[in-house]
Amino acid sequence: MSRALAILLSFFILTMQTVTAAHATEYGDGPHEHQGTECLISKAGDRHDDDWDVPPEVVLLILPRFEAATCSFVQKALLIPTVTVTPPGRAPPLS
Repeated sequence: MSRALAILLSFFILTMQTVTAAHATEYGDGPHEHQGTECLISKAGDRHDDDWDVPPEVVLLILPRFEAATCSFVQKALLIPTVTVTPPGRAPPLS
């Protein structure tokens, strides 16, 4: 699913870049009109970052600070015996 989404997003971005390049090639980068209406692409391209309107009220979203969860559990160590005891054999002797 994520691969299909990545391919779709890449296709969309490349399509928009192609449309924008074709529009700039046909009309140039100056202000112009389409059917009596000013082109929004050229209008947005003429604005600079400091010209954007500042919203009158800023909505501040305060989220709680999450801390890493700590697990307190006892880890049992694997005990390996140092001395082994061999049990006696079960079969009778072969004599």
